[in-house]
Amino acid sequence: MTIFTLNFVYLGRFPTLEELGRRPSCSQSRVIAWLRSLPLAPGRSGPELGASLFQLEAFIAKCPDLKDSYLEKPREFKDDQSLLPSDAYPQLAPYRSLDASRLRLVGEGKWPMQKFLRGSLWLPFQEPAFLRHGLEVDETCAPSFAQESCEENAKLLKVWDACGLLDLFPSPVEPGLFCRVFNAFKTTEVDRQIGDRI
Repeated sequence: MTIFTLNFVYLGRFPTLEELGRRPSCSQSRVIAWLRSLPLAPGRSGPELGASLFQLEAFIAKCPDLKDSYLEKPREFKDDQSLLPSDAYPQLAPYRSLDASRLRLVGEGKWPMQKFLRGSLWLPFQEPAFLRHGLEVDETCAPSFAQESCEENAKLLKVWDACGLLDLFPSPVEPGLFCRVFNAFKTTEVDRQIGDRI
């Protein structure tokens, strides 16, 4: 997979069998060994990346056309749900729409994170207003609120209120400054809470 991908990126096309069969040079072997040693992406997206690579390897192994460097027509890739069924491996879809009933909040939201941070990460936690830079923001990169459920957000407010974490204000700190809350898989029974701001 590594050789095939590197050749495709370099050549801008599928490599031929002859090109794939060339022995790597010493420097290329070191780069390939380094790539193989890299860990999966840390955090919640690592297992999802691993599962996606597994799906890709299975697709390539089953597709005889990929043995030829020139395809008559592109093949459509589809996940094979039988490889990693979502009910058996729920952690492979770590982010989910808000479901307040699965959230388990602990603490008071007062952990002094700035005491544990250094460098450029320290200032935003010491003074969050630093992030309100006033520059134009590319809204295409902002979280989408189109599919949000008012009912589920009302349930979330009740969860926050029960934990003493709810404060209500007449308007956002600045116009258009909102936060989308969603679930991140923790166990089969409960999820973490994630907030995505614009």
